[in-house]
Amino acid sequence: MKKTWDVKEIEMIPMRVTDEEYGQRLDEMAELVYRYFCQLLENHVLVPETLIAENSVGRTGTDG
Repeated sequence: MKKTWDVKEIEMIPMRVTDEEYGQRLDEMAELVYRYFCQLLENHVLVPETLIAENSVGRTGTDG
């Protein structure tokens, strides 16, 4: 069974940050998103190569 997060309420806390801090936070989030998508692409590329390598081991080109 997949676990879910049941949110009862959300509390919004307004706050002010400097332009510099906002830029740093934005850069950090952008880096996290970028690394996540790069990781997906790397994993996607490795799967077909692994499957091809496993299936081609021991094949001689003959049917018997």
